[in-house]
Amino acid sequence: MAADLLVLPWFEGDPASSVTDIDAATGGEVSRALASGEFSGRAWETFLTPIVDRTWAARRVLLVGAGAERTFTNGTARCVASTAGLAGRQRRAASLAFVV
Repeated sequence: MAADLLVLPWFEGDPASSVTDIDAATGGEVSRALASGEFSGRAWETFLTPIVDRTWAARRVLLVGAGAERTFTNGTARCVASTAGLAGRQRRAASLAFVV
């Protein structure tokens, strides 16, 4: 998918293996951030890292915390999208793609 920024909603407690190949594509940064507590998936929390695997079209990935999966609603999805949009704008991303 050709986009400057790939956005992934992330639920609290999800392991790095939740999204196939994303940890490898980021050189292990997703698992490192989860293990260190730098990112946990709490609602509206963000984690941005480059994608080092050049076979991916996107240059960066933004994880956006979606909170607990059992409490996820349409309203949560809108807030995740708003958080991603603001983060992308702050980082001057030319385009965003959401993984759902």
